[in-house]
Order: sequence, then C-alpha cells, then structure tokens
Amino acid sequence: MFSTLKILALVAIDGKIINSKCFGYASRVLLVKNTIDTKFRRGSISKPITAIANMILIERRLIDANEHLSTYNSDIPVT
Repeated sequence: MFSTLKILALVAIDGKIINSKCFGYASRVLLVKNTIDTKFRRGSISKPITAIANMILIERRLIDANEHLSTYNSDIPVT
C-alpha cells in the first residue's frame, strides 16, 4: 500500500531547480502533504546510492578502493 510513500523528486541543472514534484504526506495524522521544504530522515536507501556512486568513481579510476579515505578527504583521520 502506498499510504506511507514519501517522495520528493527534483531535477537541478547548475544548482538551479528546473522541476520538482512531491508525493505523500509529511504527516498522515495531520494530513500535511510533502512540500519541497519537507525534511526527510536518511534511510537505508542512501547506502546503495552511495555504493553505486563509489563504484562509478572506482570504474573511472577517479578513486582507488585500496586507498584510505583520508587520501580524498583530509578531515578523515588516518587510523
């Protein structure tokens, strides 16, 4: 059932929002619909997206999977 579906789809080019569409409710109890300003909790969906982005970077040889993360981000301490 899609009653708990919460989606914000957004297309941006060069930092400018070209189109956006919201689906579902921010609060089903209060019947408040999602808007472009609705805050979502990060869920498990971010994990596969991050993994795919990393694999693309590895495939393009822009990063090396065997390097420590501090190679690419100096804010991450070497352990």
